Amino acid sequence: MEWQSEVVGRDVLREDPPPILVTNATMLEYMLVRNVDRPIIDQSQGKLRWIVIDEAHSYLGSQAAELTLLLRRVLLAFGCQPDQVHFIATSATIGSGEYAKHQLQKFLADIAGVDPSRVTVVTGEREIPELRSEFAGQHLPLPQPSTLQQMTPDERYGALVSCPQIRQMRKRLATSAARLTDLMSILKWKESPQDRLNMLALLDLCASARHGENEPFLPLRGHFFQRGQPGLWVCSNAQCEGRVGTCLDAAEWPFGAVFTDRREHCSHCGYPVLELYQCGDCGEEVLAATQVCESAEDWLRPLNVTEDVDEFQLDIEDLLTEEETENEAEANAPSIGLRRLVVARGSDQSNDTLSPGGLLGATGDEAINISLQLPGEGGRLQCPRCGGEERRSLSMSLFRPVRIGAPFLLQTAIPELLKYLPPKKTRSSDHPLPLQGRNLLAFTDSRQGTARIAARLQQESERNYVRSLLYHKLGELTESSNDTDLKELEIRIKGLEEAAQVNSALLPVLEEHRKKLADNQSPQTTILSWNEAVDLLMGNPGFNRFVIPPLRELTLDLTDRRVAELCLWREFMFRPKNQFSLEGMGLVRLNYPELEKIAKAPAALCHLGVNVEEWRDFLQVVLDIIVRGWKAVSIPRDMLRWTGYLDVPSVILPPGQQRTGWEQHGWPSAKNTMGRRSRLIRLIAYAFQLDTENEIHQELIEEIINAIWSALKPLLSVSEGSTYYLDLPRKVQVSVVHDAWLCPVTRRLLPVTFKARV
Repeated sequence: MEWQSEVVGRDVLREDPPPILVTNATMLEYMLVRNVDRPIIDQSQGKLRWIVIDEAHSYLGSQAAELTLLLRRVLLAFGCQPDQVHFIATSATIGSGEYAKHQLQKFLADIAGVDPSRVTVVTGEREIPELRSEFAGQHLPLPQPSTLQQMTPDERYGALVSCPQIRQMRKRLATSAARLTDLMSILKWKESPQDRLNMLALLDLCASARHGENEPFLPLRGHFFQRGQPGLWVCSNAQCEGRVGTCLDAAEWPFGAVFTDRREHCSHCGYPVLELYQCGDCGEEVLAATQVCESAEDWLRPLNVTEDVDEFQLDIEDLLTEEETENEAEANAPSIGLRRLVVARGSDQSNDTLSPGGLLGATGDEAINISLQLPGEGGRLQCPRCGGEERRSLSMSLFRPVRIGAPFLLQTAIPELLKYLPPKKTRSSDHPLPLQGRNLLAFTDSRQGTARIAARLQQESERNYVRSLLYHKLGELTESSNDTDLKELEIRIKGLEEAAQVNSALLPVLEEHRKKLADNQSPQTTILSWNEAVDLLMGNPGFNRFVIPPLRELTLDLTDRRVAELCLWREFMFRPKNQFSLEGMGLVRLNYPELEKIAKAPAALCHLGVNVEEWRDFLQVVLDIIVRGWKAVSIPRDMLRWTGYLDVPSVILPPGQQRTGWEQHGWPSAKNTMGRRSRLIRLIAYAFQLDTENEIHQELIEEIINAIWSALKPLLSVSEGSTYYLDLPRKVQVSVVHDAWLCPVTRRLLPVTFKARV
């Protein structure tokens, strides 16, 4: 049916004004002064009869005065008198009592320009159903939760109404909101964590109890308050009294007490408190500070970062590379002082002393020992653990504060809340709905925040559906031997083992059966090409019904097949270190078939004890972490914008070729300072215990780097300008993971490692 009550364009609105106009104060002001809107006023002379002001509580002070004057101009423009127009002000946030009513009358009277006696305040009253008389007079004890759980909703209603404490609790909740502790006191329960859980379970049972179809015992609405975590602040004193007797009192923790709110000095020992940062590469904890000179003395102060915090970016990985240069943005550079990191004590740091007031080089009994990490070459700070270096000087591009924003909390909490909501009632002939049609309505005062969290939730729901679909479908396609056949084979082998002790001629037969058993017990992995994975998505009814339509509408011109390809690109374009992904959770992995064609390791690697299997593993690590980390992949540019990542595809330059464009990544070299900062060279140095500043080691690293390029070059495709990229649709396969290694830093799973160290 065509929607009849909406005017689709301003030209139609001006030619034929509708009887109801929904607008706001700003647009109403424009309508009074713009000549193009004059037809609306001319055709409405003397016809204005109602003015409805929504969210009236938001008009305070000067804003209320401006609205009053605006409405009087509206009356003049439309040729009406105040006594000809009905004014209505609505709000869900108004107080109660006679004083509040009097203030509301005066408020609307002032806006409308009428006498307060003409204003009527209409309030809403809650209607509380009477309890069934056959139960309300009884004084029975509260049944056990397990007993209530087994009852039908109608039986549960009778059991709860028969308990006087539950009736009192219902009366308390019917008048106003209550805390869990208030309700527990009615039942004479203790305020223990277990009793809190029991009370929540009891409230669930009360909410599900009902008499008949439409008479619930206790309809409830929960108010749950949870705030984001703006950071963690840590005492710089390793001997702080606040850590004693807590989980912080361990040799692995080099600092003092931890606080969840910003402060300058520790409440336990009085020493400076600094914000906790973590290395983006390895997770090492450091304290961020600045060193300032005041009155010819050096002082340690908290780091002052001028960057505005975007909560939607807190859980997004920094995708900048080691090739970011000095002339790029330094928006989050500290405004004053020399940047310092307070780190765990070690030989590579600058050792100093600190007073409770923050004086460096302090002496006396109150001075404590600290270790400072100073910026290295080019003003860049390095991680004391992994050696990672900032990608821009005067910035904290490598180190990130420990913060949790509201978007992350909502994204985590909403799926859990949905699980406990009632499913939608559907007919048996209807198509199955995701989460059985459960609905949740969320709103916020920030329109931009609402739009962004809605987009994120939609994208995450799509990605989770695709992840689940790929994982389960690959599992279903994976061949598995029949358990009965395996048991029969095991029994036969046991009999052959006994017979072979008497007749050695049966030994070859025994070995053949053992090999057959081993082959049947080993998982036979299903491997899908990129196009087969796309076909798998396209062949799923749920994917076609719930994923393709909204994405097709959003992307405007993508076909159904390209929408399915987009879903694969969102998962496999690059492999994030910390964010959730199919690969990071160990559900699915990418295979590179051409790596299996490599028959031997290079001579330089053979001398270091690397065999051909380890060499293939190392090359896959480079493809997964370095090449895909650079986004040097073949994703179409018109599809990239819908992946959720802001970067554009890049290309790789062969060894020795200089960058001429910002989208290019030069192949690293150990012979220059920038190359030695690259992650790939640091991985090689760590794996083989090499020193990147040693000239002999540099030559060996250079030989390994060139060998990696020679091995990967056949897997890469060549673009214009003799640059290279990885053509994922043609070069990769998708399969399930049978063996994986847990990264101790990111807590993510890796399908391959190199010597279990890279």
